[in-house]
Amino acid sequence: MNNLKIPLKIYGIPNCDTIKKTKKFLEENNINYDFIDFRKTPLTEQDIHFFIKKIGLEQLVNRRSTTWKQLSENEKQTINTKIILNNPTIMKRPIVISDNHCFVGFDAKKF
Repeated sequence: MNNLKIPLKIYGIPNCDTIKKTKKFLEENNINYDFIDFRKTPLTEQDIHFFIKKIGLEQLVNRRSTTWKQLSENEKQTINTKIILNNPTIMKRPIVISDNHCFVGFDAKKF
């Protein structure tokens, strides 16, 4: 059982394979978490700013995603909070928050 008073927050979409892997790992290791499906619970500008501050824009944006490929060249050159808010699946997943720490992707060692 994790010793955090506040469960981890896991942001993503339920049909993502990496999210499924993350949730399975957390459940098998009795680690408490809250899952936030950002399609059902839209992110705020403050959420995106926090992710960028903690993770960095380069780490946050998945430039191999279908969403990225569908952006115009201008949007790709000027990626910003508004573009991310309008296209949340452009972010790598999962986004994990524990207390004031934040990282992206599945990493068993970090859990």
